[in-house]
Amino acid sequence: RNTQEIQSCTVAFFRPIPYNKKISFCCIRTDLRVCADGKRKENAMKIIHTPSLSREQAHDIRTITDLCRQTDGTTLSCPGDGDHFWLLYGDGSRMQAFLAVYKMDSSSWECSAFTRPGCRNQGYFHALLEQACRDSQEEGGPDLCFVTDNRCPDTFKVLRHLDAEFLYDEYMMEIDLPLAEEGPGLQNLDSRYHVFAECLEEDGEMSLTMWITPGGDSSATDRSCPDSLTDSRDRLPAGTCRIVVHGTGAYLYGLEILPRHRKKGLGTWFLYHIMSRLAGQGCRRLRLQVSGTNAPALGLYRKTGFRITETLSYYLY
Repeated sequence: RNTQEIQSCTVAFFRPIPYNKKISFCCIRTDLRVCADGKRKENAMKIIHTPSLSREQAHDIRTITDLCRQTDGTTLSCPGDGDHFWLLYGDGSRMQAFLAVYKMDSSSWECSAFTRPGCRNQGYFHALLEQACRDSQEEGGPDLCFVTDNRCPDTFKVLRHLDAEFLYDEYMMEIDLPLAEEGPGLQNLDSRYHVFAECLEEDGEMSLTMWITPGGDSSATDRSCPDSLTDSRDRLPAGTCRIVVHGTGAYLYGLEILPRHRKKGLGTWFLYHIMSRLAGQGCRRLRLQVSGTNAPALGLYRKTGFRITETLSYYLY
């Protein structure tokens, strides 16, 4: 398919075009272009495919991303922990564009593509897309997904040109934590459940798991998990989530209440407990992302005070 130069958006593709299964760490392409005066100009570009970034490459990616955000008014960024990167260098040694991939699962890739504002309409995105589609065949030809924050009109031109199909919306939501402390205590559940926190890594990430405590035992601390609790078959987890804390902000993801414990008010109780804990640790804002197709979760977050701050639209190619 023909593609236009993408402005700055995250993109996903569906059913990539079949190519020969050959991965190149570095390839050189030469394009011939006709200038306004009728003369042909040779445009050489080098594409590097790498699973990780050097310090210099990471700096160049941040620079290009910031330029695109300033030019296009978007809020999207490139995941620094991506699984694959395709880096394009034009004439000279400066990086002009890149495409990054984050593996959502074994069959789905989420892709981010950015081109320097002054280097667009030169076929850079088209070259990156072709190379990424070729290389993806080595891993079974996964589905790839475009995401846009609906702020860049040129993004929609590209999506229409690709015949990309709208899939669903996701909402970025947030709440100011000092306000969250004013929520209901739900004391009737406080005597039956408690929460303990387990630190997973040293970068501020922690996992919160809610456990059922039979017999109305409310003496267990919520800061650690007693051995008797984790070893008992009668005490099963009712819900889990993960939280990443950065300074005075936190991001919530993976919140789940097990099916057998739903429709009992546990989701609301768990959320207020999490927000109270974070507020006590000095956090002032909690953010999360929820699919527009998940009506129960969307209703829960709205009920507990979260507000929608941004809409992300997902497209399949």
